[in-house]
Amino acid sequence: MTPTLYTTFPKHWLQTLLQRLPHLRSLDLSSWPLLDHAACCAVSHPSNLQSLIVKGCANVTVGGLVNLLRHLPSLEEVDFSGTKVAAATVVVMAMAGLPLVRVFVRNVGITDAALEILAKGLGLRVRELDVGCDGASAGRVGDKGVEALLGYCFAPPVYDTTVTDNAASIPAAAVTGLAKVGISGNKISSRSVQMLLRTTRLASLDIGPLESIDGIMAAVRIYAVSNLDYLRIDWRVVLDPAFVSVGRLVLVNVPAFASPRAARAIAGVVGMERLKMLELEMEVGDGSGDFSFFEEEAGGREKEEKGDVDVLSLVAKRKREIGWRGRVRVIKDLAGGESTERGVSGEMWGVVREGV
Repeated sequence: MTPTLYTTFPKHWLQTLLQRLPHLRSLDLSSWPLLDHAACCAVSHPSNLQSLIVKGCANVTVGGLVNLLRHLPSLEEVDFSGTKVAAATVVVMAMAGLPLVRVFVRNVGITDAALEILAKGLGLRVRELDVGCDGASAGRVGDKGVEALLGYCFAPPVYDTTVTDNAASIPAAAVTGLAKVGISGNKISSRSVQMLLRTTRLASLDIGPLESIDGIMAAVRIYAVSNLDYLRIDWRVVLDPAFVSVGRLVLVNVPAFASPRAARAIAGVVGMERLKMLELEMEVGDGSGDFSFFEEEAGGREKEEKGDVDVLSLVAKRKREIGWRGRVRVIKDLAGGESTERGVSGEMWGVVREGV
């Protein structure tokens, strides 16, 4: 159902829905304009709902959301991405008191102080957390927020001194506490990223672009390679001599044209051990999005005259030469015109081209 200007529901519609569907376990009300203060405050009886997805709801209020959460004692998953009121301290406190396993609060502007409250309340129960923001340094989480996660949501690290380049064949330790973290777009340092990797517990990490990538790949190689299967990170890591791939690697801010050394480094990722899928998040300078994987683009020769190399062409050539059976996906940002929400599990924005 798509509501219009003339669509009206009684204020107790949400309470009625929860009461008449006592076995309802998952509810998605994303971008639903009729989910407002009155509807949330009208909920007065507990429900056994386990998953609540309320993304991009502009009419929800702080008080309404707090009241709703108080009547959902069995919640294991919440997704409030883009719902700004979810960053309020009282809302975070309400979430912290629930048995949540998966928490997605992307693009809400959660602060270090709020994240500490959430981490302290959830402890080792939480397995997946996304506090990222779209856009470089658009978020409000910093190193103190990461310290809170490290202090409350990770079990002690498990070190295996036998880990080598064949670490993928070593059984992963039992997962306890956080295993999937999305923190891209925040003001965190490379040191905080290294500390997250040193937990040895991560299976998925989305950190996006960073000012400095010093020491990150060394931490991946030493502490995380045996468990880490998904990594979204600044493309410059491929230039690090310590670079090692994971099952699904997403390189962000990849240039369309780069120096021969940089282009060869990006193409060299294709076919690396453990790699099953490579995603390249690229920017389109003119916003047109028109490009070809196998032919020179307009303006390409001008770039080459300056010594730059077409990155996609080199990636495609490398894939053909070695007969790599993995997948390469190219995500081009068309000025946000076709953007969708991205969570820690790796859903991407933009136009996706496969088969490079």
